[in-house]
Amino acid sequence: MRQTDVILLWILFTYLLVPYADVEGKSVPPNQWNVLLHTKPGQYLKIDCEDLIEYDINLFPNVSLGDVTDFRIRYCPLPGDSFKPTMDLFNISRFEDMTLDGVNINNSTGKKVTKQLFDGLSELKTLYFSSLVPINLESDFLENLPNLRQLQLQNTIDKIYPNMFNYTPKLEILHLSQNLISELPNRVFQNLPDLRMLHLWNNQLTSLENETFAGLGQLTSLELSNNQIVHLDDDTFSDLVHLVNISLRRNKLKKYWCLYF
Repeated sequence: MRQTDVILLWILFTYLLVPYADVEGKSVPPNQWNVLLHTKPGQYLKIDCEDLIEYDINLFPNVSLGDVTDFRIRYCPLPGDSFKPTMDLFNISRFEDMTLDGVNINNSTGKKVTKQLFDGLSELKTLYFSSLVPINLESDFLENLPNLRQLQLQNTIDKIYPNMFNYTPKLEILHLSQNLISELPNRVFQNLPDLRMLHLWNNQLTSLENETFAGLGQLTSLELSNNQIVHLDDDTFSDLVHLVNISLRRNKLKKYWCLYF
């Protein structure tokens, strides 16, 4: 195959996104690309970025994909308002799983992640959100995600707001590991009656109080390893009547943790 044929095929795969194939495309020439699209219409859309300062949908081809189940972006800036224009561009009205992996945002500008980012995503069931550095989140940034079942915030937050999970009553799995969380407000999880798994390992927690886990009557797994915990109230885990697995490894407790059950 001639070199010109290869380049032509590259351009076709990039901008036409053949509907029956698992497609991968780069903007050309290859030494200047900063957006890479992977898509399989009806299944997923994945967007990878490199050295991209601002999220710009003008870099994407105007192609109708229809609904997908999985939407992912990796190493990209977050859009200035919401993902709705991106969904409209690809003719996507809904998806159930969303991955924001290694996203970046310039904290020096004072910009925060707000609930508007997730406008139109009320049917979302799974959200994985990781960033290159902790970012500023509004306390109600989850308000537009009432049907969320699984949430993972990794290397994203340095504090938990008292009302942060008031908007996601259907959560069953919550991963808050590998963050900079030093304190959990009392009763912060009380509106999560269906939560079964809570991971808080590798944070900076120092103490847990008797109302920290209030309302988590269905919780079966609690991971608290790799923190700085030195104190537990005697009845810290009294509400966790269905707890099966717990880990407090690599903390600074001086009393046997089994005394707290």
